[in-house]
Amino acid sequence: MNIVLRKCRYVVKSFKPFHIIENADIVIDENTISCVGECSNVHGYDVLHCENSIALSGFVSSHTHIFTKSWGWQTIEIAEKALKALAIHGFALVHIADNYFDGVCEIANKIGLRVSTGPLIKSYGDLKNLVIAKNLKRDLCIPSINVELSASIDDDTLREVRDFAIENKINLHLILPQNVANILSFYKTRGEWIINHLYKLGLLSKNVCLAHFSWATTWEVEKVAQSEASIAVTPYSDSIKGVYGSVHPKLFELKNISIGIDDIWGRAGTSIIYDVIAMQSVYSTKTWGIYPSIEEVLHYATRGGSQALNIETGIIDIGKLADIVVVKMNKLDLFRDMSKTILNSINTLKYVIVNGKVIWARNSNSILQH
Repeated sequence: MNIVLRKCRYVVKSFKPFHIIENADIVIDENTISCVGECSNVHGYDVLHCENSIALSGFVSSHTHIFTKSWGWQTIEIAEKALKALAIHGFALVHIADNYFDGVCEIANKIGLRVSTGPLIKSYGDLKNLVIAKNLKRDLCIPSINVELSASIDDDTLREVRDFAIENKINLHLILPQNVANILSFYKTRGEWIINHLYKLGLLSKNVCLAHFSWATTWEVEKVAQSEASIAVTPYSDSIKGVYGSVHPKLFELKNISIGIDDIWGRAGTSIIYDVIAMQSVYSTKTWGIYPSIEEVLHYATRGGSQALNIETGIIDIGKLADIVVVKMNKLDLFRDMSKTILNSINTLKYVIVNGKVIWARNSNSILQH
């Protein structure tokens, strides 16, 4: 599919640095952006009108539960409902932190949504499931391995997972303990704190994302800052649980920060707006003078997420994969602050484009099947 977005009032090429251009076209050839700006001599393309609208990168949730543990079951119907809810709110890429569920990739491909998914490793006995990740390299499905870091998981298991991931170039999603008791239990078992232990095992590399990083201590933030690992924070989920995340000054100096919406069914809504507001609330402190800006948080929700999952999206530029959302601009906000204008417009989506295909359009009010 070849598409041209005509005369977008604003195009947010990136949120960090905050780079916006005005009155611009975006040309998409197949799944790749081929022109941004004044794009002439474009014939035979499907035209999407972008006047009075803002184009920005599709959102990424780097830690997502599409199934709720208390339900006790996983079905295709639940997976489809969850992924559609994410797609119509502008999410282009979703990492699923649940254990791999047969059919999830097929559902995502039918919707047109990118997903990162794979087996959940809790113990040595789960290693037999690693082959699942190896066989997921297809279509819009990105293979990954989820690892639950509890005191009971042994180092031999972690080493085998590490070596398998390196050999097959697969992402690792390491889920940190989410309460003090489990953190202390890990410490008592290993004799050292979890981040330091992961560092010694070679598990703070570029293909690693540390989920629920709000439970890390301040000195562990500094340790991760010295590595190539990414982190996933879950601000809305943390705010509901009463967690006040790591507010050490170096937190926002980390190379790759991403946002996960966590439990899709435990939220007031699926919009990224909830996460932006929660991020500014939970991860703020007068002591250190920390208060992440709207554009900073939206960087985490776009480019930061794509970096955590090692895929070239999150920027609108020539040669990048075309994951784009178009929102109708609220003109009344424009005179106050551009970043607030963007935030206040996010819930008025016009188009959601993933991999160069329109998967949702407001005028049709439905997912377009592929």
